[in-house]
Amino acid sequence: MDLIPTSDSVIIKEVPMKEHQKGGIILSKALAPNLAEGEVMAVGPGAVAFGHRVALDIIPGDIITFITDLPMQPIIEEGERFMMIRAAAVLAYRKSTREKIIKVT
Repeated sequence: MDLIPTSDSVIIKEVPMKEHQKGGIILSKALAPNLAEGEVMAVGPGAVAFGHRVALDIIPGDIITFITDLPMQPIIEEGERFMMIRAAAVLAYRKSTREKIIKVT
């Protein structure tokens, strides 16, 4: 994927949501109809607050649970469908097996 999101935007590929999580938490569609899961494909550099950039905790490969009621932008790239959301829509995430890369500037 050649797209790079800006600010605190996240590009995801939606995946089917499991009703029963590994830790025993049950996420019923009846109780949480506005939630979905997706794999993070790309992450923006983070928003600027008080003159400092605040990086996001999520990285490509993480699986996130996000709110579908907030604005989302559909994207078609190389024949695949992705969604661009803001970091505020992310409620929780499961870390990927990849190590987080920290840029030193």
